[in-house]
Amino acid sequence: MNHSLATAPARPRPTRRNPLLAALALATLVPLSAFAQRPELIPNHVKYADTGIPNATGRSGSAVIQARALLGQDGTTAVEITTGAFEDRNEVPGNIDKVQLRITDGDPTNSTIITNHLQDGGRTIIAVPGLRRHQPMEIQASVSGIDGQRTDIVTASEVVKLRPDLTVDRIDMPAKAPVNMPVNIDAVISEVNHDVGIRADCFLQIDGTIVDYAENIWVDAGDSVTCSFSTVFTSIGTKQIEVSVQSRQINEDDYDNNRATASIEIEPVIGFTATASQDTDDYEASSSFESSWNHGTDYTHNTVTRTNLKFDAYLPYEMTGEGMQASYSESYDGQAPAIQYSAGNLQFFGPGTWPRMNCYVADQRYFIAAVCIGDGVTQLTMTRGATKAVYLSEHWEQFYGGDGEPHELHYIIRMPQTSGRTIPFGETITFHVTADDGIHYYDVSPVVQLEDYEDPAITTSGCRDTPWGSHECSESRRVVSGKRGKTTGN
Repeated sequence: MNHSLATAPARPRPTRRNPLLAALALATLVPLSAFAQRPELIPNHVKYADTGIPNATGRSGSAVIQARALLGQDGTTAVEITTGAFEDRNEVPGNIDKVQLRITDGDPTNSTIITNHLQDGGRTIIAVPGLRRHQPMEIQASVSGIDGQRTDIVTASEVVKLRPDLTVDRIDMPAKAPVNMPVNIDAVISEVNHDVGIRADCFLQIDGTIVDYAENIWVDAGDSVTCSFSTVFTSIGTKQIEVSVQSRQINEDDYDNNRATASIEIEPVIGFTATASQDTDDYEASSSFESSWNHGTDYTHNTVTRTNLKFDAYLPYEMTGEGMQASYSESYDGQAPAIQYSAGNLQFFGPGTWPRMNCYVADQRYFIAAVCIGDGVTQLTMTRGATKAVYLSEHWEQFYGGDGEPHELHYIIRMPQTSGRTIPFGETITFHVTADDGIHYYDVSPVVQLEDYEDPAITTSGCRDTPWGSHECSESRRVVSGKRGKTTGN
């Protein structure tokens, strides 16, 4: 009874080197870690947090197993067992000869599934219908080929978990940008089933072509992260933007919500865009089960608030990045600034090198400022977000101080209590941004009018009779609401 499960859609792969970046390999760039005041850059393979329901583990002699039971929308639970680790795709030791599953909340006379004569090495998957979320089970695996001629009997206790589900919630970027200048595009990625985290890759597509990516990101159960991209448009016109995310190693519960789209105008114009959004993601799920031998309920409720403020400007002159100072502040409904970074705290460091321009970064742990200079234009970007982690794409790292070669990607930790999650939006937000290189001085104070919104609620409910003889009903509801606004100017 060894089953293969449905696989994810084919994963698009970006070209590792596009022509625009080829010249970067010839340049000697300053590593991101060399920037003053920069927080530690953490490699993507290190999880920033893992608060989901852990996988089951067991040991007997030298044999060790990991096990997980993932419930999909079709009502089938995939019970996966390995003698290695799920995130390690290398060869695993031994052979799982036999698996016995005891469904501990099931009918005692019909609660054991035995699968014999397995020959798939140290990994196997058993498909079981009719289980419910958070239902406990005991897994017993017979493992040979590790302790000599001995067969180890390894036991682990697991609970059924919903398959993870990723969504692309939002794309943040300027409304307009000039040709041949970097554009920073941020996307908020969330896991919305709240049981287990998941690894994935983020992709940025322009007019259907992948131009940038962040690989091997980690999204904790019920949490949100940011994928931060950077790209250059080499022709004018309306460009179609798509950000997509694809899971690694675990099949998702729903692939229909894995992408979001937007558009940007690329014109020979100069100006700024200021955007602000604060989203509250409210999720709750409840289930109940009744039978002649057992009954119970299960309830989950999570509320997550995300804030993102972004200022993008393109100035009609070239400033000097080395030694540039800038300031940034936010005022809510005309009150005193609630967030303020003074010019002395925002000195830019670098440069990273483009074929025709220099790029610099200033980072205050909870706030990123970036500037690129060339072709008679200065690009200035300031971003303050409230997801816990910001994943830097390959091009982002190269453009703002990478080494021009394939390398391990990194993320930056953002602490929500400092980066703005707890500051409630009012009706307006006033940005105040300055930049000063000793020759040019830039000063602007755009006002963003905020509007309330609420996405249509996603609700699922239903009842069923399971093969174990119990009657179960469940209901879940996800509502995303908040305030958003955008303004542009010269």
